[in-house]
Amino acid sequence: MADYGIKVSKAGYDVKTATNQQLIASSSFPVWKQYMVGNGTITVPGNYGNTSLTVDHNLNYIPSFFAYYEPVENSGKFIDASAVTIYPYQNGEVSVSTSTTNTQFIMSFHNSTLTAKDSRYKYFIIIETLE
Repeated sequence: MADYGIKVSKAGYDVKTATNQQLIASSSFPVWKQYMVGNGTITVPGNYGNTSLTVDHNLNYIPSFFAYYEPVENSGKFIDASAVTIYPYQNGEVSVSTSTTNTQFIMSFHNSTLTAKDSRYKYFIIIETLE
């Protein structure tokens, strides 16, 4: 089989003869694969209300994920919500926490005002098995 693809070697190593440990990148390296993608708008109730988005992934292990949300309604600015901690909110913003189990991905939203808010979200669930 022919040797083809893209390789980038570390400084001081010839890319044509470099071992995998001497490469920065190679198209032959395994990469994470996107399993599920979703986006939408969720209405977070007023009066300091909470709501959740639950997505069944049924992978039978806890996958990696990337999640983003729009804390200020219709701002067009999304914040990384991939950590499991609640992001601080201020001045009427929506906050979110994220988690995942062996079967579900969950985004929990909290509204810091008395008025219902719409919050847009995006998520990417990643298959961790490198093939």
